[in-house]
Amino acid sequence: MHIVLLFTFDYSLETWANSGHLQRELRFYNLLVDNGFKVTFITYGDNADLNILKNSKIDVFPIYSSTNKSKYKIFNLLKSFYFPFLIKRNIFLKAGNTIIKQNQLLGSWVAIILKLITKSKLYMRTGYDMYLFSIKNKKSLLKRILYFTLTQKAIFFSDIYSVTSSSDLMFLESKFLNTKKIVKRPNWVDVDLSKNSFEENKILAVGRLENQKNFKELIDESVGTNFEINIYGEGSKKDDLINQARELNVKIKIFNNVENNELLDIYKKYKYFVSTANFEGNSKVILEAISRGCIVIAKDIENNREIIEHMKSGLLFTENLNEILKNCSENQYDDLNFTENAIEVIDKYFNFETIFSNYMDDFKLLLKTN
Repeated sequence: MHIVLLFTFDYSLETWANSGHLQRELRFYNLLVDNGFKVTFITYGDNADLNILKNSKIDVFPIYSSTNKSKYKIFNLLKSFYFPFLIKRNIFLKAGNTIIKQNQLLGSWVAIILKLITKSKLYMRTGYDMYLFSIKNKKSLLKRILYFTLTQKAIFFSDIYSVTSSSDLMFLESKFLNTKKIVKRPNWVDVDLSKNSFEENKILAVGRLENQKNFKELIDESVGTNFEINIYGEGSKKDDLINQARELNVKIKIFNNVENNELLDIYKKYKYFVSTANFEGNSKVILEAISRGCIVIAKDIENNREIIEHMKSGLLFTENLNEILKNCSENQYDDLNFTENAIEVIDKYFNFETIFSNYMDDFKLLLKTN
């Protein structure tokens, strides 16, 4: 039994390591190995990726260790249609015993071609729906057409197509064909409530420093609250956010990305976690914040409502974030059992053991139907 994971197009193991995702992902794939699977990572890196997992139970084939990477993205994109043949030449993929798992829609064409030329099964996994994302974020018509086409092709050629939320599932069912093969497999998290002492006057946010995460709103709505904003993340908007906070006299500190294990300990130092993202999939950072005892304050959007019930397991906002933050600074929610109620939701729907078991059932079903 062989799981071949194709990384998101243009992502390497080094990308995973630098973004803090590596250790979290390795837990899942190492457990697959422990359950009798051979696992191979196909990355868009070079020989440096081999050193990252030098003593691992997981095999790594960095595509750019066998072919040159151009400095021009368009050339790499065109060349990617050759990559399935390069992978087949370097990795033994036995028909009837191999599942190709594609992470995210970008790069799905590589997985589809590889499936067809090796007669393998294809498991498509999307953390969020890129076509819906392009609509919500008002991308150009050309990009929306591109993501629609990619999504329909990926659904058509996949044997199982997994999404992380019910809202994504319902959206795909309303817009696309062949949707009976779509399943919901949420993100997972472990619970650890051994919380350290925290300072009452700080709030935590985590994510890329880009428009979609909408940290600008967090700064605007923090005026007059006496909270210091601590953000862990990197991106092109860092200087803009610092300048905005300075102009509004809002205290802010921005920290670089850290490894996931370190981030999990950082959550424990905060009472409140805030997510202002305009669009999210099944948010890992919200799940992680809850799992470490934070009270989560999040934008009232569909996928967040699958995790948080307002005034029961957390706080959802539309245009009243400033009011909520002022109430938090006055400890007005302390008598409510937000954390206890939120942990019940995590234990029921987002625990690692259940979700891993669901994936195992999916993989066994695919191998059985060869």
